[in-house]
Amino acid sequence: MKYLIIIPFGLPWNWSAADEQLTTKYLSKKSLVLTFLILEGVSVRHLFTKHDQLFSNPFHNIYIFRPIYILPFQRYSLIKSANYFLACLQLRVLVRILPTFNHKRKIYWTSSLQYLVLPHNIGRADLSIYHCVDMPFNGKNVDETANTFENQLLRETSIVFTNTKTLYDEKKLLHKRVCLVPVGFDAETIIHKPLSHSINVFNNIPHPQIHFVGNINNRIDFPFLYSLIKETPQYSYVFIGKVDPNYHIPNDKFDENLALIKTLDNTYFLGFTPKKLLFSYLHQADITLIPYDISQMFNKYCYPVKTLEYFYVGKPVISTPISEMTKLSPYVSIVNSSQNAKKVIKKILSKPWPRSYQLSQRQIAVSNSWENKINAIRKILKQEFDISI
Repeated sequence: MKYLIIIPFGLPWNWSAADEQLTTKYLSKKSLVLTFLILEGVSVRHLFTKHDQLFSNPFHNIYIFRPIYILPFQRYSLIKSANYFLACLQLRVLVRILPTFNHKRKIYWTSSLQYLVLPHNIGRADLSIYHCVDMPFNGKNVDETANTFENQLLRETSIVFTNTKTLYDEKKLLHKRVCLVPVGFDAETIIHKPLSHSINVFNNIPHPQIHFVGNINNRIDFPFLYSLIKETPQYSYVFIGKVDPNYHIPNDKFDENLALIKTLDNTYFLGFTPKKLLFSYLHQADITLIPYDISQMFNKYCYPVKTLEYFYVGKPVISTPISEMTKLSPYVSIVNSSQNAKKVIKKILSKPWPRSYQLSQRQIAVSNSWENKINAIRKILKQEFDISI
């Protein structure tokens, strides 16, 4: 293998929003990948008890590097910045001295999920790739830290890949080489035959069932959702996913809002569910839901990957007016109020969901698989730079 792809992570390795991990997984099928977990460093105090976490090779062609936080008191911003700088130096030394890496040509690859490591921080690279999957927004406002980082990244990067037309149009104004590629749906994980024992949890949940899959956090439009659920006691609202207290927006009332939803008798919270069971669970749904708060700009311009999970199973989707979802009619119905949603639900349930819709939804999901995404990127890199990864 000629190239070493270095991917600095902006989220922990086992984070549920697994875009960075899936990028690593699919690139490693043909390339050597070094993931740089700069946010999961090990302090000097814990070095002897956690030394095995610094560097590992857990999967074929995948290496994980966690730096040493040399300076104590990581909680202070100046110390944190200094440790991140030293972490990048450690990465450069590691790549230079290890025989596994030191004869490889380097490719820097980052997503819009990390705002710490720029191409120049890792030393000279043959190519710098920006994999843009989200807008740099924090709640309702632009995240200035992320925005400043992205502006510098765009100056240093060789090529930008986006997964939506909205992002493509935005980045095309800022960089000369921008390409649109599939969204990235991990079909390999979700494709499992329905398991009879896995649906026992639904025995006491009446139909019609309306499902939401994903982390339960403040991306949800709680006033809309509360009104809808309260006004439709004849439907069961099933939440499949863990509570995520780490996603915050200014002045949020997450705990209060979630507690209010849980007071309603027609809500069912199933908690974290392994992906291998998701196929079975979603088969129980009559309708699926994306109730995101579009006053948060991050939500308004996102592409919820759960849409493709819903599509793969062939279920009708109801969504708040997320830009990318408005392009997916008739498979996604856009609603802007609880009253509007009630009418749409009633209409969908009045007749069977067309088989032709289900087949088209499955095709959309499969065409946006991670395999197709990475293959599209490989093809473009070969055409533009004569690089094969």
